[in-house]
This record gives sequence, C-alpha cells and structure tokens, in this order.
Amino acid sequence: MIFAKCYGRRMAWFLFGTCYATMVAARYFVELVFTPLHLTPTGKRHASVVETVITWSHTTMLNIASWFSPKFWSGGSSPPAAGRCSR
Repeated sequence: MIFAKCYGRRMAWFLFGTCYATMVAARYFVELVFTPLHLTPTGKRHASVVETVITWSHTTMLNIASWFSPKFWSGGSSPPAAGRCSR
C-alpha cells in the first residue's frame, strides 16, 4: 500500500476510512434524493446478455509484444524520485 509506505499505517487507515465513509455517504445521499423524485428504475428491465468472443485485434498484438519488453518484467516503473517518501 503506497500510503503506508509514504505516510505510515495510521494515516493510511485514516485515508482508507475517510474514502470509505465518503462513498457510503454518497450512496445514501443519492438514494434519499432520487427515490422520492421517482428517478430510480422500476418495473421490468429490458437488458440483453451478449456472449463475448475472444478476438485477435491490434491491441492483442500490442499486449503480446509488451510481454517481451524488459520494462514489463522489471516492474514497469522507474524508482521514485528522492524525497518523495520520508520512509
């Protein structure tokens, strides 16, 4: 966890808890506002499920080519600049 490395475990847990509490509050806010205004979907839904098929496209070829890159096998990033984390 990057926050624990840079800021310590206590701050990492604080950031995690703050983000989680904000998501929960936002969910309840949206539900409490949208439900009385009848903006939530009700009744039968007309969704269709489509089976996916694996295809060979240009992105597939780029992904395979990236496997042979030394940067892919070394972790994919350069070391952090000096002074970014105090630990």
